[in-house]
Amino acid sequence: MKKEMDIRLYKYEIIKGKEETAEEWLNFLNANRKAGEALLKDEHAYLEAYFKTVEGGNMYVYMFFACEDVNFSNDKAINQGSGLDEQHFAYMR
Repeated sequence: MKKEMDIRLYKYEIIKGKEETAEEWLNFLNANRKAGEALLKDEHAYLEAYFKTVEGGNMYVYMFFACEDVNFSNDKAINQGSGLDEQHFAYMR
């Protein structure tokens, strides 16, 4: 029996004044893309993509995420102790 994939699209509004930090976050993700792809395999995730837009004068970051099980993927990312994931979550906060 084939399992369906969890596919999510998240929209994060960037707090006014934090746009530079959001740009730094996206640059960090891009600079660490290969290492991030390796972590996604451990998380049973297939695709994680980020897009930036400005809507009504506010900056937003969209995250598209496709995985086997979003709860498993999130738990694995939070608990595996990867410095890359730790920095990623720090930016998200």
